[in-house]
Amino acid sequence: SLILPLAECGSSVTGTQGILLSPNYPANYSNNHECIYSIQTQPGKGIQLSARTFQLQDGDVLKVYDGSNNSARLLGSFSSSGLLGTILNSTSSSLWLEFITNAQNTSKGFVLQFSSFELIKCEDPGVPQFGYKVDDEGQFAGSTVSFSCDPGYSLRGNRVLTCMTGERRAWDQSLPSCIAECGGFIKGELSGRILSPGYPSPYGHNLNCTWTIEADPGCTIGLHFIVFHTEEVHDVLKIWDGTLESKILLKEISGSSLPKDIHSTFNSVTLQFGTDFFTSKQGFALQFSVSTATSCNDPGVPQNGSRSRDSREAGDSITFQCDPGYLLQGEAKITCVQIENRFFWQPDPPTCIAPCGGNLTGPVGVILSPQYPDPYPHGKECDWKVTVSPDYVIALTFMNFNLEPGYDFLHIYDGPDSLSPLIDSFFGSELPNRIESSSNSLFLAFRSDASVSNGGFVIDYTVKNPRESCFDPGTIKNGTRVGSDLKLGSTVTYYCESGYEVEGTSTLTCIMGEDGKPVWNNLRPSCIAPCGGQYTGLEGVVLSPNYPQNYSSGQNCTYSIVVPKDYETVVFGQFAFFHTALNDIVEVHDGPNQHSRLLSSLSGSHTGESLPLASSNQILIIFWAKGQVTARGFHFVYQAVPRTSATQCSSVPEPRYGRRIGNDFAVGAVIRFKCMPGYVLQGSSTVECLTVPGALAQWNSSIPNCIVPCGGNLTERKGTILSPGYPEPYLNSLNCIWKITVPEGAGIQIHIFKTLTTTHWANNTLLCSIDICLTLVSPQESCMIHVILWGGAGLVWFGFFSDLSLPGLVYFSVLSSVGLSSCPEPSVPSNGLKVGDRYLVNDVVSFHCEPGYSLQGHSHISCMPGTVRRWNFPPPLCIAQCGGTLEEMEGVILSPGFPGNYPSNMDCTWRISLPVGFGAHIQFLNFSTEPNHDYIEILNGPYETSRMIGRFSGDEMPAGLLSTSHRTSVYFHSDHSENKHGFKLEYQ
Repeated sequence: SLILPLAECGSSVTGTQGILLSPNYPANYSNNHECIYSIQTQPGKGIQLSARTFQLQDGDVLKVYDGSNNSARLLGSFSSSGLLGTILNSTSSSLWLEFITNAQNTSKGFVLQFSSFELIKCEDPGVPQFGYKVDDEGQFAGSTVSFSCDPGYSLRGNRVLTCMTGERRAWDQSLPSCIAECGGFIKGELSGRILSPGYPSPYGHNLNCTWTIEADPGCTIGLHFIVFHTEEVHDVLKIWDGTLESKILLKEISGSSLPKDIHSTFNSVTLQFGTDFFTSKQGFALQFSVSTATSCNDPGVPQNGSRSRDSREAGDSITFQCDPGYLLQGEAKITCVQIENRFFWQPDPPTCIAPCGGNLTGPVGVILSPQYPDPYPHGKECDWKVTVSPDYVIALTFMNFNLEPGYDFLHIYDGPDSLSPLIDSFFGSELPNRIESSSNSLFLAFRSDASVSNGGFVIDYTVKNPRESCFDPGTIKNGTRVGSDLKLGSTVTYYCESGYEVEGTSTLTCIMGEDGKPVWNNLRPSCIAPCGGQYTGLEGVVLSPNYPQNYSSGQNCTYSIVVPKDYETVVFGQFAFFHTALNDIVEVHDGPNQHSRLLSSLSGSHTGESLPLASSNQILIIFWAKGQVTARGFHFVYQAVPRTSATQCSSVPEPRYGRRIGNDFAVGAVIRFKCMPGYVLQGSSTVECLTVPGALAQWNSSIPNCIVPCGGNLTERKGTILSPGYPEPYLNSLNCIWKITVPEGAGIQIHIFKTLTTTHWANNTLLCSIDICLTLVSPQESCMIHVILWGGAGLVWFGFFSDLSLPGLVYFSVLSSVGLSSCPEPSVPSNGLKVGDRYLVNDVVSFHCEPGYSLQGHSHISCMPGTVRRWNFPPPLCIAQCGGTLEEMEGVILSPGFPGNYPSNMDCTWRISLPVGFGAHIQFLNFSTEPNHDYIEILNGPYETSRMIGRFSGDEMPAGLLSTSHRTSVYFHSDHSENKHGFKLEYQ
């Protein structure tokens, strides 16, 4: 039975069941009462109310409301014995009762009983496409659900829906929608996204959309394209620096090529998108970010060109040059100009083009088809005249050649114009033979028609004295040349790098030819990686066929390695590089044939793997390339070692956040370990390989770990402090104290970085102030701070505290003791390298990032003069960015923020562009995403419509993939919820 409460005038009750009594019960209640009773039960439950006893005088009333106050729906007003036999049910988790008595007679009152029951919910309203729920109170009567849209989309409709009370459960509004609008005005946002109308569906016809992004004065705006595909020429995106009135056009874009990043010089940027009435494509998605203007934007390096100097401060100049064969369009020298808060280059940065014709007079040069390396234009007539000194003749060597057969031609004349004798006319894709003039001039005429365009041509020309010397024979790939004299009787000898063999004659001699002209007695040789062979000597290299290019399919190669028997030697080997297709196998046998004991059988990726020691002085390597898919292959290094070290310990991995010092794993070898700055070794700093009687050699200790300590005493002149567990979030309830002590007279410089792991930290770094004393550094919320503390006693206490309210923060600090004669040693960015170890006035230190990371900040910093030594810029960061274009033959792609968790709401596209005829072999090294919601797609081509060859999500490591196109797309998407470590992949 229920325990009776106190009989008071009003009460507030919370629970699933209970009793309410009138004042003074079981005695009569008094006159002139106004009593309020409130009942609250669990969310999602209703309240059922009934009366055990109910006896009121006329004029006294009990009112019951379906809610938490008297503005809710009235369920009933009851007097006399009116509530007896009646059951009231609320439609929410609250009831409100008012008991009012007059000044006349009274009565016994009431005993009310309540209990909870399950309410009927509103149906799940769903989630708008391209949107998400911000808050959901449970979909019960009176509860709300609120929505927001993914970046770049605008919400149409009501942001908040309320589940209505009453007899029927229904939402008060319909579900809103998320729309990619045609235009808009964005002001004061640090970052965001702009999408073509209707994205990712094709945009509409006859559109004229204008977006304006306006930042605070003194800021600039950067645009990074994630997706771009419009009808070429007809559907155009124009990007203006500032407003339309400024009339400064930054870029006009159409087609399917992903544009490079674009930066404004004003604090606003305007985008205009116009479409015609015909074809529609997917459109575009771009990310914008705002940064403070302190220097000119990076002008970049022109395609097919280079530049000198990197400084971008006001007054600095940069000079550009073009590669051989290209012509500079614009001024070679540009200067950074500052007008108030605006920084811009004057004049605009130049470009490098392959011209249509020209007059060439140098002793060496390059002739390119117009627009090379892009296909040549239609309907071109280009003439080149090559003229050298009168006593010399000209040689043309074709490096690339591909013209439309029968319609596009290259005519070469032996003389100064087209009236000279025609040497030959060339078309098709066969590489023409070397051509030599009979005089000091040549005339080349290129003609293309109005239809198909091919790759074009690259022609090197050189000169020689026809009576005294041969032409320069050039160098060879994977080899070196000895000899530079080209006169009659001189010799040139070619040598191949270890692992390669000379194909052809290694030594060439300049002789007098039958036509009375000096020529080499043989063709220039080449260096090849053979399929199999005999290898001897104390050490050497074995390469897979065609290394470092991909091997061919269907090969079976046998390599025999024999080292001298002297001093009882055996063979030790290691794969400096190893990557084969999964069905292609490398076997290593401990002896002269395939029936000898198998030392190892490998397939896939095994770079850096050492083999067990052989038991004799010879081993046999057999390589089978069985499948159609190929890879780069292997680079195997071997050496002879004494038989007395025939036992060897297992290979030692590098500890996470640390380094292994030493690569010798033989008995007696000592391996040392060192942690990255801020980490300390947990375990032994050295391990030694020891012999064990009757057993395999073993290390005398286990491999140590690198951990972040909670506090400590620091006495080194430089160092790093990390929050415990960095780069992972630190634990709750920490209290860590570091004591930093340096010699008398030295100061202590502290750089403090504080970032939120759950935000887009790469775009939201803020500079903010801090309070400083000699014992305390206390940063404000979410900022990166650079502070110099000068302590006469050379002592600083550094404290870090965490409570239950900050589970997601990560601190990172770099500290160093500094004197007045030099700048402090700059910190090395995580995942980066520092070049330079002098820190005096005007000394320059440069930084580079590891593969897959992009440098954010200044690649070069200089030690500034003055009373206090400081660098002109803080050290840069190495960031795993969202998307990009990769054109190297091999590379690494990382999820944004790797090795930390990737941010939410990311859409990243990387495009791998290789030479025609090459595909990309993709191998995953790390992989972890939120299952189903966050995923990576590999497309066999450059477009979103290209064939998908893989889509992966979750924690299972994907198998290797092969893209058969020379252009491959990698797309990564993350939603607004759970974030994980992401991925690391390599391609080649």
